[in-house]
Amino acid sequence: MTPQTKKTTTAFSSARAKSRAVFNRITLAVVEFDTELNLLYANPAAQNLLDLEQSDINKGMHVADLIVPEQVKLVQEAFRRLQAGAEPTSLSLRAVRRNGVQVPIEVFADMIHHRGKLKVYVVYATDMTHRAQIENKIREKGAFFKTAVENSRAGTIQAGHAFRLEYVNDRLCHMLGRTRSELLGHDFREFLHPDSVNLVVERYVKRQRGEPVPSVYEFKVLRKDGTSRDVEISSTTMMGQDGKRKTIAQLLDITDEVESKQALEESERRYRDLVETMDDGLAMDNENGVITYINDALCKMLGYTRDEIIGLSGYEIFHSVSRNGYGNRSIARAKGIIEHYEAELLTKNGTTVPVMVSACPLPTENGDYKGSFALFTDISELKSVEAEARFLLDLILHDIGNQLQLVIAGADLANKESSPEVIETAQQYILDGAHRCIDLIHKVRSAEESKV
Repeated sequence: MTPQTKKTTTAFSSARAKSRAVFNRITLAVVEFDTELNLLYANPAAQNLLDLEQSDINKGMHVADLIVPEQVKLVQEAFRRLQAGAEPTSLSLRAVRRNGVQVPIEVFADMIHHRGKLKVYVVYATDMTHRAQIENKIREKGAFFKTAVENSRAGTIQAGHAFRLEYVNDRLCHMLGRTRSELLGHDFREFLHPDSVNLVVERYVKRQRGEPVPSVYEFKVLRKDGTSRDVEISSTTMMGQDGKRKTIAQLLDITDEVESKQALEESERRYRDLVETMDDGLAMDNENGVITYINDALCKMLGYTRDEIIGLSGYEIFHSVSRNGYGNRSIARAKGIIEHYEAELLTKNGTTVPVMVSACPLPTENGDYKGSFALFTDISELKSVEAEARFLLDLILHDIGNQLQLVIAGADLANKESSPEVIETAQQYILDGAHRCIDLIHKVRSAEESKV
């Protein structure tokens, strides 16, 4: 070796020593291989990463001892390309620690030359364990959310700019009766019912601008067969990787609920009309006996407005009914007892109205008592007819009874032992009594017919 060669070699060795002194102080793992890919050096960070001792390095180790077998050829090829002049690039590998545990790493290699010849490969390695764990979690979450979205009972969409659909799940395809290819890339306005276009478009445009709009509302969509469905949308926005705002929305098919609600409302309307137009009065009270509803017929019967009645205790509209008496009936109602009885209602002007009351409990769905309702039938006319009937009955019993006395007297005189003159008088008594009874009956009948 010439003095100049010796001097150059010493300088190279000194430079390597200085480099390794720096490597020993950094947290990045650094290893050096010779041209045969034998391990020459590993800094403390690399020894910790690979679970190596200096004695392991001194015994001699090859790159094949440090990575999984299936990646050895990949590494060797990467070094050959690097030596042939290829640009250095990073490589993802799985290193094998001394205890057999595999560690995901990312490496970047460089070459050190001396006097124009390749002497050393310097490899910088980053432990990707934490990053790999994060990526695995992201993949798991991605798979979870994809599964959740694809199997959701809600239709899910992602809409970008210009109203274009960028994602739809299977449920939305089923909801609209279309395939994904018939939806993706299309303007979602194509699938809106004409009555809903303006509402949905207005809110979409405002949402894309970042303006506040209701996130939940209802509208109609059109299926491929031309039928419409009622949906409830819940929407939000997110920023895409391109920096543009995207709308994310879930749609629930609420057609059955809407139809059921409409049917219920129609049924309630019919019953409300029936209740409000019926001749009988109707009232409801709660479990405390406080009136909560009264129809127009009962308002007219009492002479009060609805607002004047609602909130009163039930017993206050009855004549001569105490709080305790009304409470006892409420107790019976709470036990499920249905009652029919006569009572008198007290009107606003102080008069009374005779009524027939039919009271029934109002249970909740689980059977608890929540109050009662009662029908009030005005029986004033019936009471008047009853009074008149009693009067006529008294009249008939009195007047006809008197005439029948004459008939009886005449019958007593008309016996075989009586003289012809007496028998004639008796017959006259009987005829007079009978004619007066018939005449009285005609007068009563004429009086009744004149009322019709």
